[in-house]
Order: sequence, then structure tokens, then C-alpha cells
Amino acid sequence: MCHFQIQTAILNPDNVNVDPDTQYFTDEELLSRVPNLMLILAGIYLALEMVACAMVTEPTVTCSGGGGGGASCSTSKCAFMHFSFIISALQQ
Repeated sequence: MCHFQIQTAILNPDNVNVDPDTQYFTDEELLSRVPNLMLILAGIYLALEMVACAMVTEPTVTCSGGGGGGASCSTSKCAFMHFSFIISALQQ
């Protein structure tokens, strides 16, 4: 789980402790980094998902030909051609 280390490096690099009474962070500098942390993590996750989606392909299909030839046809098409599935998911 490397995202915990990324969050800590961005949000709390000085290892500020929580308030012992409330068990919450009270440091204003640390709390002001939270909105930027969310944007940075969203960008990282978006980039990783875009790379993963671009790598999705259909499996290679082998066709068996008649007459003992055993011809194989490779249909390795990229399943990630458009963002239409993302757009349709967001519209629902």
C-alpha cells in the first residue's frame, strides 16, 4: 500500500502528532495541505487508470482451419479506443 506513504509525504512530512485531547490534527499548516493532497492523489490515480485502460486488449483468438491446415487468426484489438464508456458512466 504505497499510497499511505505518498499521503504522509505530502500531508505530514514533519510528522506532526495529533492533539492528545481530541485525537485530531490541529496544526493549521498541515490542515491547509488537505485540499491539495486530494487533487494530487486524484491526478495520480487518473494517470494510473489511463495507463491501465490503454493496456487493456482483447485476447488473441485462434481459428482452426479445416482440411488439416490449422490456420490461426490473431485478433488483438485494443479495447480502449474511446472514452465513451467513461462518459456514459458519468452521465448515469
